[in-house]
Amino acid sequence: MNRHEIEQILPHRPPMLLLDEVELVDQQARGRITISGNEYFLQGHFPNNPVVPGVILCEM
Repeated sequence: MNRHEIEQILPHRPPMLLLDEVELVDQQARGRITISGNEYFLQGHFPNNPVVPGVILCEM
């Protein structure tokens, strides 16, 4: 599924739509997101040493 197809199913929208694509593998779903380093949640967490916050990891 591409991002447009995901938006047809999930109510989430950017910046909280944290999926770029989804694929079905053996009756399981596998989601993917590409982190560029410019995401809002990396700004200031932490300066010069960006880390994805744990609460965002839970959303992913």
